[in-house]
Amino acid sequence: MPLLIYGADLINEDVQLSIDSFTDLIDDKSWAEFMPQKVTKEKFNKFKRYYDPDVFRAAGKRIRSIVRVADTMPVEERIKRITTIFSYFRNPDKETVLTPWRVVNMHMNSCVGGYSFFDENYESTIDVPRYTVHENVTERVFTVGSRILEINSKSGLYPLYLAYTLYRTYLDRNGVDVANVQDVKRQNELWDQVVSECLFVICKTPMAKSITRRTLHGYRDVGRRVNAKYFEDLGNQVKNKAGNFVDKVYRDWE
Repeated sequence: MPLLIYGADLINEDVQLSIDSFTDLIDDKSWAEFMPQKVTKEKFNKFKRYYDPDVFRAAGKRIRSIVRVADTMPVEERIKRITTIFSYFRNPDKETVLTPWRVVNMHMNSCVGGYSFFDENYESTIDVPRYTVHENVTERVFTVGSRILEINSKSGLYPLYLAYTLYRTYLDRNGVDVANVQDVKRQNELWDQVVSECLFVICKTPMAKSITRRTLHGYRDVGRRVNAKYFEDLGNQVKNKAGNFVDKVYRDWE
């Protein structure tokens, strides 16, 4: 539930963020994806009376408040704060696994290189992200004009890793020392430009799209486009209608 509250698009938190309206905030496909198996909306509504409504509302507001505070921080600090929040979320069941930030760093850093927020043993976070280069891979992936497609994002942590390395690559290629970009507003402008121009994310539920956007941009009012799209019946399209699916992706992001 905390992850769904984190991702939910709300107009009025005081009204919408309640235990009674929780099921109305989540579409059926996302509910099936992120809630434990066999906990249907009908079953949830039967036992929701055992939750303290004030505690539910306060906890939800607390999560969203932490994200809003993170949105005011420099890029590196924001990433550390957001990924810490994700460490508190739990997998709904064994069928739906949210890849931990540590594993994301281990996976991506060992495969394509880039900037890792963990030490070489991936045991502890580090203050200054370290850069790894894999010959004939890293510079081809993270370069000016890169367009990276992420398929089936749930949390947005993989795109977050990619976005940061692309962001640093953009600064380096333009001769900008990251230490000299102290203004958070300017950092956000550069970050938003990189995310808008270089990252494309496919999700199989509407809530996964919302969560991914939240991870990349928080609750800021972003003027640039965020290229995250929900594709209905994603698994079937990829497996059985690959040609049509590829054409659709190209059409949607032309």
